[in-house]
Amino acid sequence: MISLSVTDVDLGQTIQIVDSRIKPSREKMYRVGEAIINIVKGNFLVSGRPEAWPKRRDGSTSQLIKSGRLVNSLRIGMLDETNVVVVAGEGISYAAIHQTGGIISHPGSNKLQVFEIGGQVIFTKKTKPHDIPMPRRRYMNIPPDEQNTIKQAYLTPTT
Repeated sequence: MISLSVTDVDLGQTIQIVDSRIKPSREKMYRVGEAIINIVKGNFLVSGRPEAWPKRRDGSTSQLIKSGRLVNSLRIGMLDETNVVVVAGEGISYAAIHQTGGIISHPGSNKLQVFEIGGQVIFTKKTKPHDIPMPRRRYMNIPPDEQNTIKQAYLTPTT
């Protein structure tokens, strides 16, 4: 008997497919991995799902796609005929804080800094140490309405 489990570790969410007629294969698991990558890319495009991500400080929608580096880091990290692992954010310092949320402790600086708030460019020479609260923007998840996409990727006959 073959059992496919897709588990979201943060939520403990699992999609189960059990079918004794289906033979496992790397091709099937690759399709599952590709389906997961496409679903997660969709999370970026709609600014979070099933719930929208918190808005930015200026009130605008946050897609987490300023440079595209995080969304483009999605890849299949491990693959065999019964397992696939999709990874994102390797070597990207801000990947984890967006996924989990938290506090960034800014140490302060005497350097010239340039940033944008509400469409205005701000220049500052000295910044005091301060905390920056980062809301959780879970990009690595599988919304309930997309679970069938993964099942179909697995159940589609190989050629």
